[in-house]
Amino acid sequence: MANDRRQVTGETDAKQRLQLALAAHQAGRLDEAARLYRAVLEIAPADHNALTNLGTVALQQGRLDEGVALIERSLAIKPDQSNAINNRGNALISLKRMDEALAAFDRAVEIDPGNAEAHSNRGVALIDLGRPQEAAAAYEAALAIKPDFLDALNGLGIALEALGRPEGALEVYDRSLAVAPGSWELHYNRGNALRGLNRPDEAAEAYSRSLTLQPSAGAYANRGVALQATGEFDAAMEDWARAMALEPEHPDARWNRSLLMLLRGDYAQGWAQYEWRWGQPSFRNSQTPVGPKWLGETPLAGKRLLMVTEQGFGDTLQMMRYAGLAVAQGGSVVMIVDPALAELARTGPGVDQVVSGGEPITYDFWTPMMSLPLAFGTTLETVPADVPYITASAERRAAWAERLGERRRPRVGLVWSGRASHGNDANRSIPLSALEPLLAADVEFISLQTEYRDADRARLGELPIRDVSADLRSFGDTAALIEALDLVVSVDTSVAHLAGALGKPLLVLLPFVPDFRWGLGSDTTPWYPTARLLRQPARGDWRPVIAAALAEIAALTD
Repeated sequence: MANDRRQVTGETDAKQRLQLALAAHQAGRLDEAARLYRAVLEIAPADHNALTNLGTVALQQGRLDEGVALIERSLAIKPDQSNAINNRGNALISLKRMDEALAAFDRAVEIDPGNAEAHSNRGVALIDLGRPQEAAAAYEAALAIKPDFLDALNGLGIALEALGRPEGALEVYDRSLAVAPGSWELHYNRGNALRGLNRPDEAAEAYSRSLTLQPSAGAYANRGVALQATGEFDAAMEDWARAMALEPEHPDARWNRSLLMLLRGDYAQGWAQYEWRWGQPSFRNSQTPVGPKWLGETPLAGKRLLMVTEQGFGDTLQMMRYAGLAVAQGGSVVMIVDPALAELARTGPGVDQVVSGGEPITYDFWTPMMSLPLAFGTTLETVPADVPYITASAERRAAWAERLGERRRPRVGLVWSGRASHGNDANRSIPLSALEPLLAADVEFISLQTEYRDADRARLGELPIRDVSADLRSFGDTAALIEALDLVVSVDTSVAHLAGALGKPLLVLLPFVPDFRWGLGSDTTPWYPTARLLRQPARGDWRPVIAAALAEIAALTD
C-alpha cells in the first residue's frame, strides 16, 4: 500500500508542477517555466507534455538544437502531437532546414487538419522553397480555419506578391490592417504591394506609417526607392542614409544609392558603390570564374582578360566597348556572353575569343561586365564612345537589303515595349496605341520587336508598320536590319543599346525617372553619340515624348 501511495503522490506532484510550469510559461517567465518542467521530468521522465513544453522554451530562448532534441524525445513517446510537430517545424525553419520543416508541417496537418498554425507555417516553408502557389493555398487553408489569423493573412499577401498579383496582395493587407492597424509589418508589406502596382506616392506613405510604428532599415530603404520614382532624389538619399545608420551594410540601401549616384552623374562614387549589387538575391547566382578578379588594380599589358556577362542583353551590348580599352593597354580579351550575342561580340574591338557554351578558355584575370567602368576608372568625361564598336555581317546586311526592296521613303525602326517581366516595365514600355501619332509621318515604319503583347498584336495588323519578327531570329539579324534603316526609335531596351553600339541615328524614349545609365536632363548621352534622349516631363506622360519623336521623324523627309 505504501508503494501505491508514493506512486499516486508522485503523479499528483508532477501534475501540480506541470500546471505551475504552464502558468509561468504563459506569463512569459521562461526560466521559471524551464525549471519547473525539469522538475516534472525528474518525477515523470516520460511526460511528453513536459518534454514538448521544455523544448518550446528552449526554442523561445534561441537554443534551437536543444529544443528540437527535446521535442523529438517527446514525439518518440507520443508521435501524434500535432502542435509539437509544428513547433519542431518552426525550429527547423530557423535552422534553415526547409525541406525537413515542410515535412514536419505536412505531418502536423495530417494529424490535425484543423491546426491553423501548421497550415500557415507550411506557407512559410513553401515561400522559402520558391513554391508561392502552394504557399498561397496553405495560407488560405489556415484562414479557412481562423479568418482573422494575421500571420496567415500577411503570408498570403507575400505569396500573392511573389506570384505577380500585387492587386490581390494589397486587398489582403488592407483586410489585415482592419484587424491590426498598428502592425508595422503590414504597413511595410502594403508599401511593397503598392510599389508593385507602380503607385510610388502611396507606397512612400505606407512605408512612412510603418516607420512611425517601428523604424527599420528595410522600410527606409524601400521608401527611398519609392521617393526616387517620384523624382524626390535628395529625400531618397536621406532615407538610404537612415537605413545604413541602422544597418551599415544594408545591401538594398547601398545598391539603390549607387544607382542614383550614377543617374546623377556621380561616376566616381557610383561605380564603386555599384559593387553592392552582389548582395542582391538576383545576382548571387551570377557566373564566378576561378582565378583573380580584376578591377583595375594591375596593368593589363601582356595579360588576357576574361569579360563575363552578368545581366541583360542591353548591359552586355553597352559594355562590349571596353574590349578596346583592354587591348589599348596591351592586353587581350576573351568574352563569355549569351549565345544570342556571340556573333556580334566577335566583331568587337580587339576581341580575341568569344565563348557561350562552356568552351575551354585561358585567361589571367576576369571581370564582370558591369564592373568594367569601375575597373577602367570611367567618368562622364572618359566614357569610351568610339562607335560603331560592333558590326553586322555583310551577308546578313545583303539579305535584308534584298528582303526590304527598293527604298522609296526613309525607313524607321520601332521598339515600343520590352520584356514584360522587367522590374520597371510599367514605366519604360509604351502601349502601341499610344505610339500611333508617330505613324502620321511619311516614312516606312518597320517593327524591330520580336515579341508582342496581346493587345498590340491585335492592333498591329491594322497599322502601317511592317512586321518582320519571324525573321529576327538573333541579334545578328536585328543588327543587320538596323544597318538598313535611317533611324531607330526605341524605348529603353536592348535594341536601343544595339542601335547605339552600331552608331545608327537613335531616339530613346525615356520615362520620367530613367534607368541610371541615361542620366538626367540632357538630351544626349556620352555612351552613344548618335542617340538623342526624349524624356517624359512628368510620370506616365508619353504625349510630349511622342510629339518630339514625330518632329524628329518628320525631319527625315524635309
